[in-house]
Amino acid sequence: MAVTDAAVTTGATVVKVGANVVGAGVDVARAGVRAVANSVERSK
Repeated sequence: MAVTDAAVTTGATVVKVGANVVGAGVDVARAGVRAVANSVERSK
């Protein structure tokens, strides 16, 4: 049982870390889009 519990806990941690990485990537992408939009506005 202990091995199964450890595997489940590890799996859950990996999923959480993955979600955090994806979330960070989305934030970076959003910031990039904003920066591009702002520079386009300025150049008009």
